[in-house]
Amino acid sequence: MMEIEIIKSTKLSKKEVRSMTKFMFKILLTKKERKKLKLTISFDPIDSEPRQEGYCIQGADDYKYLIWCRGSRQRESQRQTLAHEFVHVRQMIQKDMSPFTGKLISKRLDGLSIKNGDQYWDSPTEIEADGRARGLVSRWHTKHNKTL
Repeated sequence: MMEIEIIKSTKLSKKEVRSMTKFMFKILLTKKERKKLKLTISFDPIDSEPRQEGYCIQGADDYKYLIWCRGSRQRESQRQTLAHEFVHVRQMIQKDMSPFTGKLISKRLDGLSIKNGDQYWDSPTEIEADGRARGLVSRWHTKHNKTL
């Protein structure tokens, strides 16, 4: 069963974060992958680049992840960031993205490559994460009758 630990949730309730996590990973991962998943989601204040919204780091095994989201951002921004990082978790579990470099390691997303683009924003993994995050949040809102 998927394990979810939430640390210092601020503007989003722990119940809301748990609901989003279960809903979105049901879309992103297979049942077998979800069963193995162990997530720690933190909104703890840390020293990071001021523009950084969040990140995810793989733990000791392929199914253990720490996701950090800037707790001072508005609720909708936090939802988008969580969904974005959830897509990165999927990319790492399904071996599309290296957990060590964040670089594309599969051919599945290769068609999204942009020649001469910005190395970060134009990378296939970021293009997929940004695009899917919007859709995931919108679907979660619809299912839970939340307004944007």
